[in-house]
Amino acid sequence: MKKSKVFEFSFHSVVLSHSPNLATNRSFDRSKSVRIGELIFSDDATRNSLSLATAKELAKYIPKIEETCDVLIFRNEGRVFCSGGNLKDQLEQGASRSKVANRFITTTLHRLSELKIPTIAMVQGDVYGGGIEWLSTFDVVFTEPQVIFGFWQRRLGLTFGWGGGARLVRRLGSSATVSRLALEARALDSREALDLGLIDRVVTKRRLREAVFAEALRLASLPGVSVTALKSLRAVPLIEARREQRVFEKLWFGPDHKARLEGFGRR
Repeated sequence: MKKSKVFEFSFHSVVLSHSPNLATNRSFDRSKSVRIGELIFSDDATRNSLSLATAKELAKYIPKIEETCDVLIFRNEGRVFCSGGNLKDQLEQGASRSKVANRFITTTLHRLSELKIPTIAMVQGDVYGGGIEWLSTFDVVFTEPQVIFGFWQRRLGLTFGWGGGARLVRRLGSSATVSRLALEARALDSREALDLGLIDRVVTKRRLREAVFAEALRLASLPGVSVTALKSLRAVPLIEARREQRVFEKLWFGPDHKARLEGFGRR
């Protein structure tokens, strides 16, 4: 297992005949071995926020994931799945340098969304702001019942800026819904998120890992050749994410955003 500062990656090979749910299914090659990758985000000190350094670390794993895995499970450790951008880092970096960080984060999340394998988010903590945009990169999302999903960009004087707005429109099927959630700076519980289509399943904490790995095995057991084509049906071109980012950058370090950052810095 390879360890790093905030991410930990491993993969497991599983023979389908050893899986109780798939062993008797004749539509699969029961002797086939599938590789399940697991990437863990653990930076509780920053509430699992994203900075340039964090995004660079994440980006290094993307080629390895594609080379070694048939399916990826991404999960968090700590109280928060992802809290969005690292506000302390943004304040210290200033407007210009933190814009560079945001552009790199956008590119990295876009690459994650375009992985040529199925991806599953195993959400074990609350998701805020840019964390919702990260969540939008995954194909399947499982979560615990108590999780809160906060569309809090407006609370920081911002809008979507990492390509998540466009991806959420594809996922929820309605630009009006996404705009309303952002305009109202809404916080959803897991049942509301499920009803809207933001997530796919709500599972008790005790059974979450079992359910996620069962889904990973099921997805990995299917033919992989069509995954890229199927994912393209909901894909967002990078140029569209960049267009969203240009609007975001007009608000970056504007009066409202700067006031929120400075308020955070005084805590």
